[in-house]
Amino acid sequence: MLKGKEFFEDITKDIQSFVNGKYSFNIGDCWAEGLLYVSDEAYSENHENTDESEIRDAVDEWYPDNHYDSMNRKMNREPKGGADLQKMYPKLV
Repeated sequence: MLKGKEFFEDITKDIQSFVNGKYSFNIGDCWAEGLLYVSDEAYSENHENTDESEIRDAVDEWYPDNHYDSMNRKMNREPKGGADLQKMYPKLV
């Protein structure tokens, strides 16, 4: 979803189009804040609610150390892509 509909449809048809280098993909260059709200939006589609943040509130309550709005994060490595991701996560790919 971060790279658009065409990207999503292409890799859905053939995952090799992602791992073979056809696409340049650096997760560090993507703006993905909207993904933080997907669970709340899905919940709202299926439940009568007015808050629209039940899931985020529950996660915050259950895991108080996971503040996804916090900017105090650092990766312990450079972002990987393509063939490197396939090597790191072969079962996922």
